Amino acid sequence: MLPLTVARAQERLSDNDDDDKEDGWYQRLKDSGRGPALLLGGLVIFLIVIYAVVLTAQKPNTPGREITIDELLREVRDKEITEVTLLSEDKRLIGSDAEGDWWAGTGNFDIFAQGLLSDFTQQGVSTRIDTQTSKATLKLSTQYLLPAMSLAVMFAFFYQLRRKDEGGTAEYALLGRSKARRYSAGKQTDVTFDDVAGLEEAKQELHEVKEFLADPENFERVGAKPPRGVLLVGPPGCGKTLLAKAVAGEAGVPFFSVSASSFVEMLAGVGPSRVRDLFRKAKAAAPCIIFIDEVDAMGRSRSIGDTLNPEGESTLNELLVQLDGFDSTKRVVLIAATNRPDILDSALMRKGRFDRQIIIDEPDLAGRQAIFKVHSRGKPLAEDVDLQRFARRTVGLSGADIAAVMNEAATLAARRRQTVIGNKEIGDAIDRVIAGPERASRILGPDDKLRVAYHEAGHALVGWVLNSLATVDKVSVVARGHSLGSTWSLPIEDRRLKTCSQYEEEIAAAVAGRTAELIVYNDPSGGSQTDLSRATQLAHFMVFELGMSDAIGPVSLGPRTIGVSLDHSEELMREADAEVRRILERGDERARVVITAYRDKLDLLAKRLMAQETIEHAELQTILGDLPKGLPRPVTSGA
Repeated sequence: MLPLTVARAQERLSDNDDDDKEDGWYQRLKDSGRGPALLLGGLVIFLIVIYAVVLTAQKPNTPGREITIDELLREVRDKEITEVTLLSEDKRLIGSDAEGDWWAGTGNFDIFAQGLLSDFTQQGVSTRIDTQTSKATLKLSTQYLLPAMSLAVMFAFFYQLRRKDEGGTAEYALLGRSKARRYSAGKQTDVTFDDVAGLEEAKQELHEVKEFLADPENFERVGAKPPRGVLLVGPPGCGKTLLAKAVAGEAGVPFFSVSASSFVEMLAGVGPSRVRDLFRKAKAAAPCIIFIDEVDAMGRSRSIGDTLNPEGESTLNELLVQLDGFDSTKRVVLIAATNRPDILDSALMRKGRFDRQIIIDEPDLAGRQAIFKVHSRGKPLAEDVDLQRFARRTVGLSGADIAAVMNEAATLAARRRQTVIGNKEIGDAIDRVIAGPERASRILGPDDKLRVAYHEAGHALVGWVLNSLATVDKVSVVARGHSLGSTWSLPIEDRRLKTCSQYEEEIAAAVAGRTAELIVYNDPSGGSQTDLSRATQLAHFMVFELGMSDAIGPVSLGPRTIGVSLDHSEELMREADAEVRRILERGDERARVVITAYRDKLDLLAKRLMAQETIEHAELQTILGDLPKGLPRPVTSGA
């Protein structure tokens, strides 16, 4: 009956409830839902204290030394003991003699103790019986009072859960309250579109949402229906949450932010109840924006999700019902974000629920430059800082990564006691964010350092000669993160498409470090693990997903997974694996041809790296600038 009761109590929540109210510590405690738990904890502690007091009070008073019954009889016969008191409840005999107080156990009171008392009377010893009614009362309290107190604690807990407050709301309905955080209009939602850089197309799409919230009459005049839901799709850190806040800031409306995982609970009925409470609060605060982050946590497709999780399914169903029940006059817009749109339920994605899907990609060159400018606000930059140069160096970085770069640069400048942030600080910050901080403690011996130098020189040489999409910007044998050396390449221009030959150029540059070690030492090391993993992933992508294979043909086998795909034969999968291997071997052969032809350049690069550890682009241009692009001779092996 708990889900039904919670649901009914949740529906009776007052519509004018405001999460931002501050009516003192008691009201805040009650609104937080922790009141019953604190009450129960206090009662349990009180019960433990009372129980300890009772046990202490009930502990028998046994002063003095302990003597045996035989010693007691002997002292009675010797007239050393003249008075004995029997504690009937404790079944003990106590008394005193010349040596002080003593006590002795009597065993069975009804038989043994009465026989002793008869003997004591014959010997002229004065006897007294203490019935200890207070002790009996304490024992009675142990047997009856403590269980009664336990029942009282349970009763008090459930009473507190069911107790009505002034608004008529059952407090156990707090379990079903939404955990969404509300940001007030004009105060906590001061982010605008000016604070969002590199996402011009996404901002243009969301501009209509802002117009609907700020001026709905413009839509009503032409009979246009405003969007009910907007789904932001993109990798982490690309600005999905920032965009949602900017829409709220531009429109000047409240903003409810919540993670989809907060709706998923073990208690039945809590998830749907929280969904209803969130939309009830939003409608009361309309016009406003609801932002649900990582919506795939609650919107996973029911055909691929956990079929034994009815609570998650009921939560999704409630979200679907609430989206259908949106009243256009309420001016409430739901914005959700995910980086897994492929696993969302089809019912959630249909028109009328999420009307818009806005793709947010990693920023291009112009976008990265604009993001650098945004995150440089308020930071003193040196006059010669070229943000466009650093934007070219940060291909593949998201807006959050670039923000981390500028913060790291400011930290480095402060650490170096500088008043401005220079090119070196920003460059070092990029290296730290991409490859990790320098590890000065990882000191290599001369032989290992020379091997690493040849390895990185192989990457630089082959990348300089073969890679038509990028140019080598820097080579270093300084350990960073998990790597012992690094080679940085900058793309000549942002490209969305790559050809088969360009992928093979990347593979050749990736395996060139291992190839250089084989040529110089005829014995590879374990430093090529990351390179081989990258090259193998590219080869798999080419064969299994892009159909870039003459042997397999234009067939997409899907992402490479463990085991054999049920959609394809084992023979086809074996042939695809063989084709991946041929691509990798062809890349290794191309790298071998370049390194063998320009062995003098390889040795010169390795020598410079041993001497100065890092070679910048200008010096690389001096050493390798005269080399022609492309293979020095045709490659026949593996073709």
